Amino acid sequence: MNESEFWEIIEASADSDISIHCGAISARLTDRSPGEITEFADVLAESLFRLDLKILADTPVKGAVSRSGRPLPLSEDGFLYARCAVILAGRKAYGEILTDPAGVDFSPYTSDEAAVAEELLEAAPTAFGRVTGGEWEHVEPFDYETGSNEDGWA
Repeated sequence: MNESEFWEIIEASADSDISIHCGAISARLTDRSPGEITEFADVLAESLFRLDLKILADTPVKGAVSRSGRPLPLSEDGFLYARCAVILAGRKAYGEILTDPAGVDFSPYTSDEAAVAEELLEAAPTAFGRVTGGEWEHVEPFDYETGSNEDGWA
């Protein structure tokens, strides 16, 4: 699966409710072969890896402050889910953030509401299970956990 096909699946399933959007992506993937489902997961992992940038991770959680009034920082998981929210926003949003990570407002992706975007991580494994009846054992070639992109954190 190439990047264009990946974005077609993401954008064809767009919905304002993130949970419904993720479910629709998984459903669309069930029309694909097991190989294409794992390729989708690989493109997703690479896309999340590319967004793994310290400058973005330093964005505080939108609308959340500590008792002292300071903005709350993103947790490692929160940053991963924010990156998932960017992917769900589509190719244009993803491209804008990669082109100018310091100049684009990343905060909308850090809200509690956007945290539901973590469901995107289960789209391919869920579809794979439905298509094959088997367990998801695929390991993507890119580690997308927070801090994995060494160049993005240098």
